[in-house]
Amino acid sequence: MKLGTDFTLVDHNANTITRQRCRAANTVFFGFTRCPEVCPTTLYEMAGWFEALGEQGVILPGVFILGRSERTTPEIMKSYAEALTDRVTGITGDPDEIGKR
Repeated sequence: MKLGTDFTLVDHNANTITRQRCRAANTVFFGFTRCPEVCPTTLYEMAGWFEALGEQGVILPGVFILGRSERTTPEIMKSYAEALTDRVTGITGDPDEIGKR
């Protein structure tokens, strides 16, 4: 399978996310909302990067792609990501869509 396959997912505001819309993301992180250490630590570090960049960081959106979408609603993703920064968008969807390359 080639890299860059089209996909359809949903963000933490319940908006549809496609490959085209996701292209602007410069920081992508895969994880889970039930991850006890690595995921919140990584989001905390990302928040620090964006804060250090100040207004320049606004043009560098971050994406947190979450697996196991059957347990992750847009509301859960939003509260998880925004607890640390508003510059990272949680994205999830059907596991087959997430697994596309």
